[in-house]
Amino acid sequence: MNNFKFLKYNFSILKKEAEDDLLLKYSHQAHFGYNVFAENIEHYINEELLNLLLDNNLKPKLIVLFKGISPSRNTEKALLHSDVYYDFKDKKYKFHYCGLNQELYNTKAIFHWWEPINAKPVYPSIANIVNYDLKYLDGVHYESRSKYFKNPEEKFKLLESTNYDNKKIILARTDIPHSVIYDTNLENHPRVSVSLRFDTSLFNSWNDVINRFERLL
Repeated sequence: MNNFKFLKYNFSILKKEAEDDLLLKYSHQAHFGYNVFAENIEHYINEELLNLLLDNNLKPKLIVLFKGISPSRNTEKALLHSDVYYDFKDKKYKFHYCGLNQELYNTKAIFHWWEPINAKPVYPSIANIVNYDLKYLDGVHYESRSKYFKNPEEKFKLLESTNYDNKKIILARTDIPHSVIYDTNLENHPRVSVSLRFDTSLFNSWNDVINRFERLL
């Protein structure tokens, strides 16, 4: 199905010294499980990766840091969602088509992509944009806000899945329902993952993403 690709370069997304810095800035009041960093993000990104992206006209716009509350997460606790942001010019939610993702620690993660069968999409409230993080990244949920599915196959068709970790960078499709389960293999250590997001004007579809990243895949 090709809802993901791995970069052919084995870089880390973040500079090593930047990991601790971002974690110190992480707000534990983010009950939705992530923080968005939108200012001076080039100072945190691995220089080799950053130069490669800039050489291909792919300037990162956001760093998203995901932090779990436990060392593992199973299907029942994995929220199915599609990524959106609020477009202030057009005054509506639009999709983030991709994320360039990597686990920070020794985590075994599995990315799943789904197709709704009879699950109704539920968009976030525009009132959410008062929150700094949710202004840049929010989610379309299904059936109701923050609803978890014990057995997703009752409402969704599984399109594809793949394993990923801290060794490779995955280019993941995010405009369709997706979810992640994980196990950190580190006792009492939460899962931490990083995602780069790009200028949304670069892409109008997942095919646009693949074409833009073609030289890096």
